[in-house]
Amino acid sequence: MSGTPSPEELIGKWRQVMTEGMEAWLAMLTRAPQPDVFQFWMPFFNQSMAPLAQLMSQGASAEVLRFWKGFLDQGIESWAKALEQAMTSEGFAGAFGKYLNQYLGAVGPAHTEMKKANEEYLRALGLPSRTQIAEMASQISWVESRIEELEAKIEQVLAGLAALRAD
Repeated sequence: MSGTPSPEELIGKWRQVMTEGMEAWLAMLTRAPQPDVFQFWMPFFNQSMAPLAQLMSQGASAEVLRFWKGFLDQGIESWAKALEQAMTSEGFAGAFGKYLNQYLGAVGPAHTEMKKANEEYLRALGLPSRTQIAEMASQISWVESRIEELEAKIEQVLAGLAALRAD
């Protein structure tokens, strides 16, 4: 063999990576009960909505809405900063890098083998592959540019002959 893994080996590797990923998700989900995000935020949301609803029912001005929008913008900005800090941490980068390495380790070779198998299938059917079509398009483009150059030269020669006849 040329060192290329067999389809069975690739499928086995893919299955292993997928199993490990599922086990990691399952472990995370079965840890101690996760806090309910809605339980955490709903009291805050309800407390902030009650005064706004009361002010709006009393015919509040646009200034109240500007204040409310500013309040929401500050909350969004705070979350964005917190997420940015979390995502730029060494731990997040390491974990995400490990995930990508595992994913690409399984998917990369499988993609290469699928591409080869697809080209062989198309060849067996007598159809061109994507690569062959791209090469043909490139060659056609080159021929078109050469034809345009020849047309320009012919026009120059004809213009020269017309100038000689005019003399």
